[in-house]
Amino acid sequence: MSEDDDRSSPSDSVNTIDSCSNKTTSGSTSGSGPSSIPEYQAPYPDQVLENVLENVLCFLTSRRDRNAASLVCRSWYRVEALTRSDLFIGNCYAVSPRRATSRFTRIRSVTLKGKPRFADFNLMPPNWGPTSRPGFLPWLRRTRGSRRQLRVLDLIESEVSDDEVDWISFFPESATCLESLIFDCVDCPINFDALERLVARSLSLKKLRLNRYVSIGQLHRLMVRAPQLTHLGTGSFRPSEDVAQGEQEPDYTSAFAASKSLVCLSGFRDIIPDYLTAIYPVCASLTSLNLSYANINAEQLKPIIGNCHKLQIFWVLDSICDEGLQAVAATCKELRELRVFPIDAREDSEGPVSEVGLQAISEGCRKLQSILYFCQRMTNAAVIAMSKNCPDLVVFRLCIMGRHRPDHVTGEPMDEGFGAIVMNCKKLTRLAVSGLLTDRAFNYFGRYGKQ
Repeated sequence: MSEDDDRSSPSDSVNTIDSCSNKTTSGSTSGSGPSSIPEYQAPYPDQVLENVLENVLCFLTSRRDRNAASLVCRSWYRVEALTRSDLFIGNCYAVSPRRATSRFTRIRSVTLKGKPRFADFNLMPPNWGPTSRPGFLPWLRRTRGSRRQLRVLDLIESEVSDDEVDWISFFPESATCLESLIFDCVDCPINFDALERLVARSLSLKKLRLNRYVSIGQLHRLMVRAPQLTHLGTGSFRPSEDVAQGEQEPDYTSAFAASKSLVCLSGFRDIIPDYLTAIYPVCASLTSLNLSYANINAEQLKPIIGNCHKLQIFWVLDSICDEGLQAVAATCKELRELRVFPIDAREDSEGPVSEVGLQAISEGCRKLQSILYFCQRMTNAAVIAMSKNCPDLVVFRLCIMGRHRPDHVTGEPMDEGFGAIVMNCKKLTRLAVSGLLTDRAFNYFGRYGKQ
């Protein structure tokens, strides 16, 4: 279900759309009385159409394409719903659980999305966004009957804080088809014993992202149960507080070394940097690394990033400073996406990254396609260099925190830098601007930013 599904179809459309009438063709007869023989009766046209549509729509995977197909007519609307197995809710306020589950009866994958990522920096109104009662728990209760066939349950950027519901235990005790379980946004302790049993009997599980209430010791137990994981969110990267003093800790390094399929790593909440050595065995295989919750410095990053030669996606805090970004540029030649988030988002804070880090990335990571970069100061020269060194950029988002800040070296507006981005990056589809701009910059956007 695309983000447009609910907007395109009125909330009562499921109830108002009638079943296609069962039209029959009266067969003409020859002769009279009981000896009359009816002529051949053709299949119902609507039934033939729906059979064909079912086979065709199975090949449609794009949410937008499926949404468009459902708007053709009532028959297409009904058949599209019957053939959909993956349901994406871009805003879980947009549609009720009752309506969605009554329309899409064969769903095997559900993705619920709440707040956008920048809500972490207090850029959203207070109390905006999904919470457990209106957003999450009704969906779980509605899908309970078909939980055995559920393949994907991803809770993304929502606030789920109802600690009275043991939702992990909603899953059946028999073997499951679960392939992805993401609940890092659940802000309450979970039933770990139930989670461990669920992971153990989910032999197809590939993606698992834990919340901050799962300690590194519990993570070790889960990794031993599921060495087949390809995507892992670690939860809290520190020992549990109830570990007995003097008790020997598990061999975390061996657990990561045994996870030979691991290519995507995230989490690291409440991190103790000394434990980062445990992930060294998997660094060479990683294509995605998210350290956006790990407050580490450049020296702590270097041993990790120095082995990440295959890395394509990297999220990190600006606590690594320009020195850390220079280390990324020296190693990650395959990098496609970089996001640098602020550890302190206030306008008057001291920004540890600058044009030095951006310039290094542009020179070392020339395959870059997407960048989000928070900083306190920037120069036109660094942005122009990025436009020339990374012409394949599709997304360029530069957030100079502090309003109306010019090039901090020349004092000029940032017009030429952003103008170079739209002129030299022909594939650009998304641009976020900041700093001091004049009409000249918007003239560039209008002339060259055609996509």
